[in-house]
Amino acid sequence: MKDFMKRFSPGSLICCAAGVLLLVNPHIITDLLNTVIGVVLIALGVLWAAGLLMNKQPEQPLSEIILPLLGSIALAVGGFYVLRHTGLLERVLMLALGIYLLCSALPKLIESLRTKKSGGSGWEKSAVTSAATVILGVVAIAIPAFLPAFVMKTLGVLLILGGIGNFISGLSSSKLFRDMKLDYEYRKGKPAPNTSGKVIDIENYRD
Repeated sequence: MKDFMKRFSPGSLICCAAGVLLLVNPHIITDLLNTVIGVVLIALGVLWAAGLLMNKQPEQPLSEIILPLLGSIALAVGGFYVLRHTGLLERVLMLALGIYLLCSALPKLIESLRTKKSGGSGWEKSAVTSAATVILGVVAIAIPAFLPAFVMKTLGVLLILGGIGNFISGLSSSKLFRDMKLDYEYRKGKPAPNTSGKVIDIENYRD
């Protein structure tokens, strides 16, 4: 049982904990990425500005580095803006995804409707998949928080189920291994538990 607890319990607990965390806060991953991007932008802007000022020659006019310096300041300001708006990355990604889905599905939907109008066949499947893609694109643009939350919550449920399944599987495997080990020891003539030191002789039980 101790070996089972060491091998299976930590992984199962981590899976369940991660699943619960995603169910409670499905936006945690995108918020974390948003924070990382904001910090990186700020660091790059500060380092860029510091490098420009440190490498400036005394006789060099400030006008020669003013544009790069403004660019570094804008980069740092952009990083602060990203940090302040934690859902910015998620909204931008969903907007890009929605536009891509609409641009890819609308021409196919129009083409399938033209095929139907001209009396052609085989347009049904293309029309259904294209319409579903268009709806998905509209949802991604209109409700940018819906799709990431749905995906993360689904992943959270799968992680919880996987952790529970891993725990049950490990417990069953551990019990089976223990029974096989005891059976092997009994066949070797070792004392069996709860038998007061008696040795089980399997020859007495044969027909």
